Amino acid sequence: MKIFDHYYKSRKSEPVFKKKEERVDLQLNIVAGINLATVKFKSTYHESIVNTKFDLGTSFAFGVAADFVLPRNNRKWSFDNELLYVHYKLNGTYEKYINDNNYTIASSTLAYSYIKLNNMFRYKIYSGNFNLFVNAGISNGIAFNEINENTTFVNLYSVETTSKGKFLNDTRRYEQGYLLGFGGIYKIFSFEFRYEHGSGMSDVFTINSQTKRYYFLFGFRLIK
Repeated sequence: MKIFDHYYKSRKSEPVFKKKEERVDLQLNIVAGINLATVKFKSTYHESIVNTKFDLGTSFAFGVAADFVLPRNNRKWSFDNELLYVHYKLNGTYEKYINDNNYTIASSTLAYSYIKLNNMFRYKIYSGNFNLFVNAGISNGIAFNEINENTTFVNLYSVETTSKGKFLNDTRRYEQGYLLGFGGIYKIFSFEFRYEHGSGMSDVFTINSQTKRYYFLFGFRLIK
């Protein structure tokens, strides 16, 4: 193209047709919102862990997002990358009652703070100034803060004992998952509901952990 541009310039003329160069646009956004989290464990051997009922933890999430809008198909497709701070805290209880003289009550706390890198493909449905979109992708997170606690009270025929320790003996800091979401964009503002299914924190071979998060996110575009 540079050779032809130089030729037409030297001839002091313009080409009849010149295709415009297709470019990928970068959009930089700030995102923030709340997330609802819960965790579930599956195991054949660890009854107390599997049957511990955790509540739904509510916390916040915020970060930055870089969206690369692809030029083809009327710019409906984009590749979105987010760097998010995500936190959750869950309280769980376990009770095993045999009779009034033999029962166990345990309370546990799991809390994690993550830095997550989310990579998603987004498809926009254009309808004037307001656009709807759906997206899907993967998440990779590293936990930099952990609370993993358990307190167990046992009453065995009037002999009462209380022990403290970890809920999970071995945990991992890396979590991977998949993402599904939908939302809308109005000018420089956006909102999104997102679901994340993660691999959790258990590093015990016989215990499978699964985390579920529900996000309500709002965005503000800095660069168009």
